[in-house]
Amino acid sequence: MPQFLFNRMKEIATNLWDGVQGYLIGLDDALVNKDDVIDTAQYLYDMGYDLVGMGFAESVTIYGQPDEDGNMVEVTEGHVKNEIKSVDAPYLRAYLVAENRTYLVNNYTFNWKNFGSSFFDGSFWDSGSDAWGTGLIDLDEGFLSAFNMFFDSIPLVGQLTQTVKIDRSTNTMQIKRLNIGWKFWKAHIDYTYFNLEGWSGRYGKPFELLVTMHVATMSPDLVKEFAMNKDLDAKVHVKLKETSFDGTVHINGVSINDLQKVEHTHTDENGKEVIPTEPNSYKFESFIFDAFEFFDDIAILRGKREYDFAPVKNKEGVDSPRTAKELYEKFYAKQVVTKL
Repeated sequence: MPQFLFNRMKEIATNLWDGVQGYLIGLDDALVNKDDVIDTAQYLYDMGYDLVGMGFAESVTIYGQPDEDGNMVEVTEGHVKNEIKSVDAPYLRAYLVAENRTYLVNNYTFNWKNFGSSFFDGSFWDSGSDAWGTGLIDLDEGFLSAFNMFFDSIPLVGQLTQTVKIDRSTNTMQIKRLNIGWKFWKAHIDYTYFNLEGWSGRYGKPFELLVTMHVATMSPDLVKEFAMNKDLDAKVHVKLKETSFDGTVHINGVSINDLQKVEHTHTDENGKEVIPTEPNSYKFESFIFDAFEFFDDIAILRGKREYDFAPVKNKEGVDSPRTAKELYEKFYAKQVVTKL
């Protein structure tokens, strides 16, 4: 059997086994294997970190270096000096598991371990079916999503039904939609992509963050607790926008065709300013009131308009940078006079 075919079959079998394990114990844990831990330890070792001395590992065996008993580890065929042979690194494993949760879609990571424990640790009564998955990105799909989780998380089957996928190499979330419509012969699949760099830094537990905390605090037990404690996870709930059969996008229930179009001056590829003669762009506008439905509690703080309000909405005229600057100057001029 050709080597490339053998490697491909091995990859398929490994992915299938990871999926089966994930359905039982959780995909975040199942995706981390011995080679992943060794590769991560090698990465840190090559950067100059003392794996045992800095608490990344309990023990490590390296080709061409003395072992714990002082005996030199022989470099065997197929290996090189300073290559890690084996490592016991529960902290690194915990960091990799936490990173997996950062980039997994919760709806597709149902597992029987979380399902069973959720009724005993109280997580089901707090979070509902969200507690059955292991991902930090959760799709708000309504009541039926709890039943879909059983089906969408099954290995192989779920790969065909999942509409949202995460590409870690580009840190991008892909949303797939099938548009059928009455003209079924024109059915097509639409893809929408979102950059997750801001999300992973603000809410997730990426490996880089955990290593930084480890080095900064030199408290591996503390960082491991932070990584593995799901009560400290910040799940982000994603609500998919509605689309009609003809592919028309709706935003807050309004068709994109009904949104206000405005004239937008821009610069072309040659750096030349282009002044449109007719509306050429859509105007998206939201107010603070649109966010009220997401708040648990709301309080109103009343203040003087001239002290608290200097809006910038227009390029020129009312509510422009010029008027805002004037309001700031008047405000601070009063403060100086008052103090004098």
